[in-house]
Amino acid sequence: YHGAPLLTGLAAYRSGVDLVYMAIPKPLVIPVRSYSPSMIVLPLPDVKITEGGIKKIIKYISGMNVSINSAVLGPGIGKSKNKYLSLLIHKLQDNGIKIVVDADALTGEIIENLDNDNTVITPHIEEFRRIFGYNMEDISHNRIEVLEETCKNRKMTILLKGQTDIISNGRETYVNLTGNSGMTVGGTGDIL
Repeated sequence: YHGAPLLTGLAAYRSGVDLVYMAIPKPLVIPVRSYSPSMIVLPLPDVKITEGGIKKIIKYISGMNVSINSAVLGPGIGKSKNKYLSLLIHKLQDNGIKIVVDADALTGEIIENLDNDNTVITPHIEEFRRIFGYNMEDISHNRIEVLEETCKNRKMTILLKGQTDIISNGRETYVNLTGNSGMTVGGTGDIL
């Protein structure tokens, strides 16, 4: 999908990122480039995440004379093989890159293999329930407490998306009350 990564890249610019690099499948290069010439597009050889695509991303990052500080994984990737996504995450983290995991990258297998100190995950409440095995009733009535306990136990930062967003690392917790009904349309989670 090209909309989700495009919205993510535009949100990165809007939040103050200097340069946005997008590794996307070759068929999506023209729509993304035509929408925003500011984005630096790295065409990937395959439609899904593959070992060849990962090698191309890492080679590109290693050959750059600017440092990449963080990466967002998940928006627009569709269902990919977790072993390749886990490999990409480990390669990025080996290069000191902090990671935000969202959308289709939010699976239990991926979450279990993260270097939690350098990762933020951004599930909505159903993804959170599925990943961590909670029942919906426990989360609905005690969202902040359940989130804080999960973050503390996992030593990770989680932005739990919902009508009111909650962000915690287990030590500090923030509540974002700025949501509105416009945030219910497709792609707004990728922007958040």
